[in-house]
Amino acid sequence: MTVDNGSTSGLAAVHLACRSLLTSESSPICIAGAANLVSLVDMDEMLEQGLVSGSGICRPFGPKRRGMQFSIFLTIAYIT
Repeated sequence: MTVDNGSTSGLAAVHLACRSLLTSESSPICIAGAANLVSLVDMDEMLEQGLVSGSGICRPFGPKRRGMQFSIFLTIAYIT
């Protein structure tokens, strides 16, 4: 099954997997999620607007805010 609902697909997939296990629809389940949050063009535009942290530290809110950091990641879970 593929779950695609914007930025919360991984969380939705875990929820669906747990429901499937609780109702005995499935036996052990493997869940994988990946994200590539921005393109290089988007990153350049965000840098110009001051939205991306130059220090590498993600502080998007509060008086010490310096912007956000974006990344590419992969998560895999095996639920029994």
